[in-house]
Amino acid sequence: MSNPYGETSPDGEPEQGRQQDQGQGQERPQPRYGAYAARSESSGNPAGEQPSAGGQPNPYGQPTWGQPGGDPASADSAGAAGQPGPYAAAGAGGQYSTPAQPGWQQPPQQPGDRPGSWVTQKPKRPLTLVLSMVLMLGAGALSLVWGIYVMVTVQAQDASELLTDQIRDTMITSFENDPQLQELSPEEVMEMTLTGIGVLALIWAIVLLAVYVALAFVGTMTGNVGRVLATIWLTGSLLFLLLSLDGISFAIIAATVLASIAALVLLWLPASNTFVHQRRAFKDARRNRQYGGGFPYSGGQSGPGQQPPYSGSNNPYAG
Repeated sequence: MSNPYGETSPDGEPEQGRQQDQGQGQERPQPRYGAYAARSESSGNPAGEQPSAGGQPNPYGQPTWGQPGGDPASADSAGAAGQPGPYAAAGAGGQYSTPAQPGWQQPPQQPGDRPGSWVTQKPKRPLTLVLSMVLMLGAGALSLVWGIYVMVTVQAQDASELLTDQIRDTMITSFENDPQLQELSPEEVMEMTLTGIGVLALIWAIVLLAVYVALAFVGTMTGNVGRVLATIWLTGSLLFLLLSLDGISFAIIAATVLASIAALVLLWLPASNTFVHQRRAFKDARRNRQYGGGFPYSGGQSGPGQQPPYSGSNNPYAG
């Protein structure tokens, strides 16, 4: 009888096996998973891979790159650093461990940030927006003061200073052509005209007050849309300078315009921009939580609706 290397002892026992028995002085234990298998048994599997329970090679076993008989293509696909694949090696009994979780589920957090801390709380308005709101409310109040002043003092104004000669002559002619107003004298016509101007100024001042109050809250408590609307209105306040009658009314209108410009500048300072961004993030987080998602910008913490691709009972490779 010959051994795997072609040597035969006289009594038919392999020479190699007899020398090992004599050297150790004890019986050879039974082979366990190829521990003491003959070279003829292990030579068919140079890569050292263990067959699975069904006699088929393990498709998710140890990687073969860098080992004798390994496929160079598999080594290239594993990456230049030689990192193992996503599936761990088979354990005892053919059980497979859970695949490694992808790294994108836990992105690195910034130092000092608490996950989900700033998006879970409604941001507070900064001082810049509070001052802007106060200035817009003050501009609205000044507009009302201007309307009241014009209504009270317009009767004492000289019509020739308020109206040009052409406008005054046109109004007198229209009154004379009206049968119901033919009996009025030119002085009475001018008096009625000035009274109408005062009433219109008061109505316009009330409209200005309402718009200023609305934009004071919309522009400082909402997002960019409110700020844009407030910007358009505050920029148009420069046209109010054309409505002055005398020095006092001009001073009131000038104060209104200055308050509007200051409020406009405060609307777009960095602190105001930060509040708008944080408010938008808070609204997105609350909307996401309402529909079962997690908080965006929460430092990588998954919400109730975000589960890893393989975890627990839904892992197809778990035993």
